[in-house]
Amino acid sequence: MVKIEEAAYIRYEEAKEKIKSKDISTIIKHLVKMWFMFYGENEKEINSGNCEGFALDVVDLLPEAESFWGDEFSAEFWGLSEEDARDCTDGHCFVLYMGKFYDSECPEGVDHPKDLSFFKIEIEWQKHLKRPSYSKKRKKQLVKD
Repeated sequence: MVKIEEAAYIRYEEAKEKIKSKDISTIIKHLVKMWFMFYGENEKEINSGNCEGFALDVVDLLPEAESFWGDEFSAEFWGLSEEDARDCTDGHCFVLYMGKFYDSECPEGVDHPKDLSFFKIEIEWQKHLKRPSYSKKRKKQLVKD
């Protein structure tokens, strides 16, 4: 008797085969639907912990595509300082295909990975962390209180 997990895996692999000959945007949209159906994760949830598995599924269906982690690219490529690049780019895996970058939230692709929503948020958050959050006067008031 086949276990439920094995049966689900077989169904998932069969569903993947049905979308194999589609274009990348269609493949990503279908994979997002399949991930929701099989794993209960939407595109944001995929990008918050399962981006590598998702990227590998895309590459499995499009052998010309490649998966990368953000920190595989230089700070210069990102247009960031070494420190900011280290802090902002190491937490996400995405797909490069025919000169465009893709992930579960961006089935249409972008020209640079910093335009993927994951990195937009990370880079903006890093800028926010570096901003002074209080004026000197306000800091003095907080210390007195």
